[in-house]
Amino acid sequence: VAQPQAHRALTGAEWAAQFGQANGRGPTMADYQAAVAAGHVIPDGQTSAGRAGSTGWMTKAPFGIAGAALLMILSVFLPAASSMGFTVSFFDATRGEAIFLIILLILVIAGAAAAVVLRKLWARITAGVLGVVGAVLGLIDGFGNIAEFNSADYSGLGVSIEFGLVLLSIASLILLVASVITLLPKAQLRVS
Repeated sequence: VAQPQAHRALTGAEWAAQFGQANGRGPTMADYQAAVAAGHVIPDGQTSAGRAGSTGWMTKAPFGIAGAALLMILSVFLPAASSMGFTVSFFDATRGEAIFLIILLILVIAGAAAAVVLRKLWARITAGVLGVVGAVLGLIDGFGNIAEFNSADYSGLGVSIEFGLVLLSIASLILLVASVITLLPKAQLRVS
């Protein structure tokens, strides 16, 4: 059975008309299902913009992983908290933990780069898993320290939260979302 040749996915009606011209008969349900599976037809109830948008998230997610990881690395060196005229960064306060987080985030960026360049499933899974691990550690460090500095233990010391800690928390959330999107199978992201 000859399939209509097209450079873009067709609507069901467009495909049926071209199929009829190419084969001299109307398409059967099996013909239609095969055309949908091959990507020749946009399934009913789905727009071409929605279909392209769903795969767009999949291709852009590794870039989000790398960008969020870079922001997290930057946030480690920015002021995290201040008190009585003194300011401290996350790197100054917890050097060992900060170095571990930086090394992990460099691996996250490498995984995201591999996912973009290689376009292999294993690279996407690696980038996604490393991103989730880095995001969870960043969330614990970011929101955990924010909660601790807002606790009664620090209330009399005048400790204020600075931009580095807020950036670490927000970038960790972005990294988590981008990593989860990277790990989702393509079927999960289709717009119906």
